[in-house]
Amino acid sequence: MVLASIRKISGKNKLKKLKVKNVSPVPFLKIKTVGLIYYLKNKSELKYLLKIQKNLFFENKEVQIICWLKTTKKKPQPHLEGITFIERVDFNSNYLPGSKAARHFCEQNFDLLMDLNTDYHFPLHALAIMSNAKLKTGIDHKLNWHLQVKIKLNDAKHNSSSYLFDQILKYLEKLF
Repeated sequence: MVLASIRKISGKNKLKKLKVKNVSPVPFLKIKTVGLIYYLKNKSELKYLLKIQKNLFFENKEVQIICWLKTTKKKPQPHLEGITFIERVDFNSNYLPGSKAARHFCEQNFDLLMDLNTDYHFPLHALAIMSNAKLKTGIDHKLNWHLQVKIKLNDAKHNSSSYLFDQILKYLEKLF
């Protein structure tokens, strides 16, 4: 446990040294590529992710979803079209993206990146920071310094990724 904490601290220090690119966002109606980061605590929450995936906003857009499903190592990850499941082995010893799938997601030049994590999860946080997306959105949290659009949720809705998704779309439509 102590070694894991030291590795996370090392990973955080490496993230701080990265230069965050200043790029201009794409107007809301011209968004063509979307990256979505999602954390599932269990398989029963998968229905919420599938509901988000079928949203009309994603129609005629190239969407890549990367999802961490918290499971034991003995359980296989589900195979769903359009969703890449990642786990601890997809990150290096500092909890930074290490696998081909995780690095590929970071290298994509998305018009929009939606970080739908309502709780802090360092490997997915690192994935969002290292992303080449033109506009990054997510929940308003003191550790989400890398997001250009931050959505503040009230305590009653704080753990709802579906509600966060709806709020992001609502505010982006107004802003851009």
